[in-house]
Amino acid sequence: MDISYENRLDITVDAYLDMISKKTGALIGCSLELGALLGGADDTLTSRFHSCGCKLGLAFQIRDDMLGIWGDPKLTGKPLASDIRRKKKSLPVVYAFQQARSQQRAELEEIYRSTEVGDSEVNKVLAIMDKVKAQDYAWQMARRYQQEALADMKALSFSQADQHLFTEVADFLVERNY
Repeated sequence: MDISYENRLDITVDAYLDMISKKTGALIGCSLELGALLGGADDTLTSRFHSCGCKLGLAFQIRDDMLGIWGDPKLTGKPLASDIRRKKKSLPVVYAFQQARSQQRAELEEIYRSTEVGDSEVNKVLAIMDKVKAQDYAWQMARRYQQEALADMKALSFSQADQHLFTEVADFLVERNY
């Protein structure tokens, strides 16, 4: 789905979230679920771990999308706005397409239909994203899923120390710069 989205201009935020839930959400959800199974958890507890992991996966992927656009190349190892140059339909891009006014949307469509995306086009996309506050939206979404994962973990009634460790991991996944 992720690769096929690169050639489409009709991706919605909901479709994007569905796609990453089947990618990064599923991966991290499965990891936590397997840990619970190996630890002898019952079906209810295992399901809660899976749900928590899925939400962490969404938060992680959204942060990764942000780093693919606004991340420091020295820290990420990728050129600035590399995901725009690749025409990847990450959350900030999908959100920009949805929120852009008609002229802005026409510009985005022209850029994302072109065979090559250069510096000038990248700057246009970044300007449109800035106008529609795509970075703010992505931050809000990443933090939303992080907070939902933390709420799930608190409902599991673990010790304060274990909850603290889990919170540190969740914070790292959303705050990381690489």
